[in-house]
Formats: sequence, structure tokens, C-alpha cells
Amino acid sequence: MNNRFSIKETLWFGFSTVIDHFAFFIALMLSYLGIIVVGSIAGFALLCLPFSYSIVKIGKTLNTVGITNSEVVKNFLVNSGPAFTICLSALLLLIYFLYRLLSLGMVKIALDFYDDRESKIEKLFSCWRLVARDVVATTLYWLMCAIGFSMLIVPGIYLAITFGFYQYAIVDQNAGVFDSFRKSAQLTTGYKMDIFGLMFLMAIIKWAAVSLFGIALIIVVPAFALSYAYVYRKLLAGAQ
Repeated sequence: MNNRFSIKETLWFGFSTVIDHFAFFIALMLSYLGIIVVGSIAGFALLCLPFSYSIVKIGKTLNTVGITNSEVVKNFLVNSGPAFTICLSALLLLIYFLYRLLSLGMVKIALDFYDDRESKIEKLFSCWRLVARDVVATTLYWLMCAIGFSMLIVPGIYLAITFGFYQYAIVDQNAGVFDSFRKSAQLTTGYKMDIFGLMFLMAIIKWAAVSLFGIALIIVVPAFALSYAYVYRKLLAGAQ
């Protein structure tokens, strides 16, 4: 069944939905950014707390001696450095898991709006059971794309398009890691040039949004999530 989508209609759905529910999406994006920022600051504060005495001591010492001659710095690196590195790595991993959780929630909300279902900001946290699966799938996805781009640009673009709807398959169909890739590959068969055109235009719009000090991203990010939900639903309907 041929169910080609229009790039114009796709972007129109995304941006018009954001405009029609402007207050909701502004609150959604502020919540999204606020959670990431506050969570990161709180995490780093908790991380530094056990090492605060050593850090303060280093700061005072560096005011009077060079870093290469400072025994305090050397002692910190020897005694506390490994523990600090492990804690920092764990914190960054937790922040990444939080980001993936919110990303899944954004997909869920986008699908809700396409399906004309009621959605709430709280749904940002509704897909917590899928986080581990999404982290594995996302890692594999970017690894495949990186290998493709390192060889030639075209294979990277091909892989990015082919498996690009894996996250929507995870959220919408509760697909496993490899099943989500398989479903995405099936959906995009015969539509890769259409999707490439959409992605290219989105890249230009995102670049323009970043040029405006990033403020426009508050609108662009949810609009793109909605646009991808639109394409996903169209392709899914065409595959059935």
C-alpha cells in the first residue's frame, strides 16, 4: 500500500500543533530543560560534596604555589582521583539515562497528539520501563551511524534513515532493541528519499533556530518530534 507523505504537510502538522497548544509545549520544554539543568547541577553538587574539603584545600594552595609543585594536588590525584573519576562517570551515566527517559516521554507525547489523545507533561516520565532498552538501542544506532559516516557520508545517512524510527517503535509497539531496528527498516523501505528530504529541511530549520541564540529551539524541538510522529504513523498505516 502506497502511503507517501508530504513534507509540507508533515512540518505543518508539527508546527501548527505546537502553535495550537502553545502554552502546553512551552511548559513542556521548560520542564524538560529545567529537569536536565537542575538534575545536572544537583548531581554535580552531590558529587563534589564528599571531595569538597580536598577541592577547597587545592584552591587555597593554588593561590600560593604552582600546580606542578603542589603536594596537595598530587595527594588528591593519588588518593581521591580514582574515586572522583568513578563517581563522575556514574553521574554522567545517570544524567544520560535521565535524558533518554525524557526523550522517550517526548515521543510518547508526540504520538498522543497525533492520535488525538489527551497528554500531560507528566508523561515525560511515563516510559521509565523502556529506558534501559532505549539506551542500548541508541548506543547501537549511533555506533552504526558513526561507522557509516567514517567510511563514507552516504552509508551513514542511509543507516540513519533506515533505523531512525527505532525509538518510536519502542514506545509505540513495545519493540525490543533489534526488533525496533527491524520495524524501522520495514517502515522506511521505499521512502528513504522522502525522509532524506525531510531531514535535510529540518537541519536547515534547526540551524536557523540555533542562529537565533537557540531560543527558537523551544518551538522547533517539539515540532520536529510531532513531525516524526506524523511520518511514523503514515508509514505504519501504509505497511498494514
